[in-house]
Amino acid sequence: MHYTNFSFSANIFKILVDSTQKMLAIEIRNAEKKEVSFSVISLENKITLLEETGLEEAWRVGLSAIENNKLLLHTYTDTRLPDRKGIYAIDITKQEVIWEKQELRFEKLYFYDTQNIISTTYSEQNILKKVYITLENGNELVVEDKNKLIENQLIAQEPYFYTSNSEYFAIILEFMQKFAKNIAMIAFDYVEIENYFIILAYCKQEKAENLYDMHLWIFAANGEKWAESKITENLSEKEIGNRIFVFGKYLTILQKDASISIIDLPT
Repeated sequence: MHYTNFSFSANIFKILVDSTQKMLAIEIRNAEKKEVSFSVISLENKITLLEETGLEEAWRVGLSAIENNKLLLHTYTDTRLPDRKGIYAIDITKQEVIWEKQELRFEKLYFYDTQNIISTTYSEQNILKKVYITLENGNELVVEDKNKLIENQLIAQEPYFYTSNSEYFAIILEFMQKFAKNIAMIAFDYVEIENYFIILAYCKQEKAENLYDMHLWIFAANGEKWAESKITENLSEKEIGNRIFVFGKYLTILQKDASISIIDLPT
């Protein structure tokens, strides 16, 4: 099984994909230094398009969306509260902020009459009001027919996480023991696609009581094994669970030590 690895300087906090499912945006947070940066990866070409770039505001900033070669960021009004304010659009190719709207708050991305637009809100006399702006330049746009708004922000297909207390754990364990009889599997991430399914098993190490390895299997819908691989070692108990995401035809695995792996799934 071939996969491509990408490593970062601090913990991965959030990942998003664009509507074409070709670009992956990653928010990297260094809690010790109070610094946040953002990277963009081409899922098709497996190359870094934007490498750990941040704003002048080093900590109170987060990832809103990625679309049409633009990365959208927001800031926070307070370090203790998750209140968002401000929209910053970074051109991924130019690697620079091309427009910003400090008074607006990001809500959602839409397609509207062949354009990418953003639904935002702002506060006027403590009343929230809605305004639509274009992704291209941040200019305000009048939306005459809201029935034509098509939401275009996609999220990952996330796994089901099963532990020994889960209803389906025993069923998955019995199935997996056909392929890994001598491995002590204590939890699973499970994703089901149209014609195959993916199982990431968390396996207890023999010589270390509180350390675990990750093993990945991909199966056809009829249970035929397509691929398997040992992905990473030495996870702690608190690192177990929800480490795989499917973006279209790409599988992203959150590895240990601030890195990810990307695998092209079978078609």
